[in-house]
Amino acid sequence: RTGQDKPLLDALRHAADFTLKCFTDDRPGKYEFYIQVGKTAGDRNDHSVWVPAEVVHLVTDRPAYKVTPAVPGTDVAGHTAAAWAACSVAFRAAGDTAFADRLLEQARKM
Repeated sequence: RTGQDKPLLDALRHAADFTLKCFTDDRPGKYEFYIQVGKTAGDRNDHSVWVPAEVVHLVTDRPAYKVTPAVPGTDVAGHTAAAWAACSVAFRAAGDTAFADRLLEQARKM
């Protein structure tokens, strides 16, 4: 044991909370998930720009997109649902069953 359980769970919770806030689930069957994809000049994605996060806005655009059943973003929705499900395992093992249940419920909805 490394004694890093709390920092790990804190980092997972931060990422999970952020993405949960991007998902609206108040209208069953009409869920929305808001995402951002960075673009540079020439429509290259922001993975080709190696600058600090503090200045990335100076060299890229970060347009927001809404993913819905009618406008699918299967890759990002699937990855996010998988991340929530994986995080739910970690939080359940740590004894935070309420948060684990919420993550798993949202993963299923996604």
